[in-house]
Amino acid sequence: MDPLNAASVQSDLAADAAKVLQLNFGGQQSLGIYQPAASELLVLMVNGGAQTRAGSHRMQQQLAQHWQQAGFASLRFDFPGFGDADGEPGTFVDHARYLTELPAQLERYFGKVRPIVLFGLCDGATAALLASPWLQPQALILLNPWCRTTENHARTMLKFYYLRRLVSGEFWQKLLRGQWQAGASIASFLQLIRPAAAKFRTADRHAPTTQLSAAAGTHTLTELTTDTAIPQALRHWMQIKAPVQLILSGADLTAAECRQLLQMPRYRCIAKQTQLIDIVGANHTVTDPEHFMQLQLQTAGFLGTTAKAMVLKDKTAISA
Repeated sequence: MDPLNAASVQSDLAADAAKVLQLNFGGQQSLGIYQPAASELLVLMVNGGAQTRAGSHRMQQQLAQHWQQAGFASLRFDFPGFGDADGEPGTFVDHARYLTELPAQLERYFGKVRPIVLFGLCDGATAALLASPWLQPQALILLNPWCRTTENHARTMLKFYYLRRLVSGEFWQKLLRGQWQAGASIASFLQLIRPAAAKFRTADRHAPTTQLSAAAGTHTLTELTTDTAIPQALRHWMQIKAPVQLILSGADLTAAECRQLLQMPRYRCIAKQTQLIDIVGANHTVTDPEHFMQLQLQTAGFLGTTAKAMVLKDKTAISA
């Protein structure tokens, strides 16, 4: 940004109306929508999957407006290859790398370092976790984060699909009518459990029984793939000192996989240091109005708690 224009831009950003920001990710141009508010706290809204900055069913736009009314600023933006951004679509690992480029750009826009909160849905939440050591957020809000591993997916499918199918009336009606395709169903079941069983055997022989430690986090973002990214994101989650709000939908497989994962012994420490919010009956993108209202209220309340903690921390530092 031209230093001569910095003061006028910062003054413009202080106004109440939403502003369009020119952003750059990996040399590719993108657009962001800055929703100003009274608080210094800035929520960075990280898209999941192939979503644009508006979010699925305009979720992010509606959340940003609600947070603005509650006094919290936000920035939603397009990753390369989506929406108004140049370039080709990437994975959530690429998105994590792009996130690390944001702080310097935001400091140029605002003329100072703004304290941030990371909000993400699905693999956007995973990207936020991956990038968290570089962004040093005041807090994270994770909505149905993508935590799929071979073992965990198999465990969740057995519990939430196959067992439920066995006790459903529809299954037994098909069986009695001779409409159940046994061969295809058994083949699908074996295809699901074989990779998981192989991983379990390998883990029993080679994996340590102790919890993952900070020393295990040796990968950098440039070395990560989508296969190695989930364990690394979980390591970051274990190590982060900032408060984390985890919001899980009751009628969503991705949320169920995350819930199952955090019940595993080596990840229980994550559950203990995370504020868990269950939205009973909600789908993956929380489209039901009543469920979405719960999401708005819970996230705004968490942002309020985070902002108060920041003020208290600043006062303590000054008095010291």
